[in-house]
Amino acid sequence: KVRLAKEKAASDSIKSYAILQQKALAEAAEKRRLADEKAKADALAKAKADKERAIAEADEKVRLATEAAEREANQKYDRAIAKADSSLSAKDYNAAVSFYNEALTIKPKESYPKDKISEVGILQDFENRAQYTNELAKKYKQGITEEITKEGSTAVTTRIVVVGNTG
Repeated sequence: KVRLAKEKAASDSIKSYAILQQKALAEAAEKRRLADEKAKADALAKAKADKERAIAEADEKVRLATEAAEREANQKYDRAIAKADSSLSAKDYNAAVSFYNEALTIKPKESYPKDKISEVGILQDFENRAQYTNELAKKYKQGITEEITKEGSTAVTTRIVVVGNTG
């Protein structure tokens, strides 16, 4: 009986050892599985962070490039306006209009160059009018102008006709 009890104890001990060994193997397998899952999750998180960082860097590069392009456009616009204003001051109307148009191609929504082009047109018309050789054509607008004056008790009607540069 003692021998049977010893054999049974040894057998139980072996079974218990086998169960403990299986539990240890199962725990080790579970730890490896959890470690693998954590490694995968970490890798996905790192990949996501890398992607977001790359997107942020690309966005920053685009922003910087846009700002640089805007600065350059502003500088070109300012140079064109300065040249145009200088040409206008020098009464070089054709160059002034050319530079104002250049400024408009850079910034089409700006009103300053448009206003100045209109102003140049008015100045050119005024100077062209000043080139008339006939004094009446200088003084009166194109077409018929009627003036009524009183000389004593008589009303005098004067009609001035201006065609081209002749009045």
